[in-house]
Amino acid sequence: TMEIAERVAIDARDADFFSVDFHLFFATLCEEEGDFDQGVEQARKALALGPDDPVACNFLGYVLADHNRSLSEADGLITKALAAQPDNEAYLDSLAWVRFRQGRFAEAHETMSAAIRQGLSHLDAVIFDHAGDIAAAVGLEVLARWYWEEALAGEAPNREDVRRKLGLPDS
Repeated sequence: TMEIAERVAIDARDADFFSVDFHLFFATLCEEEGDFDQGVEQARKALALGPDDPVACNFLGYVLADHNRSLSEADGLITKALAAQPDNEAYLDSLAWVRFRQGRFAEAHETMSAAIRQGLSHLDAVIFDHAGDIAAAVGLEVLARWYWEEALAGEAPNREDVRRKLGLPDS
């Protein structure tokens, strides 16, 4: 459907249709459907239109980190997003996640702790899952378990993975 909308806008010569928001929405749909390459392509188009847009920077950086790709680029993009919004817990989570992927566990833990302090009252299950992985990587098993339990309670999208980390049977 998004490709059809894109073709119609091109045919109508409606350049205003192609905004940062359009490309990020398209990228999000691609990511949710498992089309990493198309998602990255759309995220790069969003970034080309808004090179300083913190949402676009964080989105592309996080997707790259989540798929363990171009980690140096991901780090730079997320750092740029944080420069614009230093207290954004989602951006802090993204930076912690890229550092975790880079094997920089102590820095990841420090950054994740900042993310949790920043948004504890409204963190989502994905952040708790990341926090669990990072806590486990620095040897904080009890804390990791607590984070994963919070991820399950918060309806983590990857419930079976979290259940395995907790040693629970598949549901």
